[in-house]
Amino acid sequence: MQAQGKFIGFADTDEKTPIQEFDKFMPLLSENYDVVIGSRTASGSQIDQPQLLYLQLGSRGIEIFMHAVLGLNDIKHPKCGF
Repeated sequence: MQAQGKFIGFADTDEKTPIQEFDKFMPLLSENYDVVIGSRTASGSQIDQPQLLYLQLGSRGIEIFMHAVLGLNDIKHPKCGF
């Protein structure tokens, strides 16, 4: 609620997604999209270091919950960190 500015974003502190990736979001934000979400499963995404198995399983569980319970089928991977 205290954030101010034209664009407001967040990223995980472990820096799995470099802040430079924000430059890829800017064209979409300039086209008046309200929200832009990064995804490891998006076409053209690059994973330099895969997550540990237990993190992959946890992410998959969250994804199943989102689709089955919340009906958010358009979001493929919610835990991108950016």
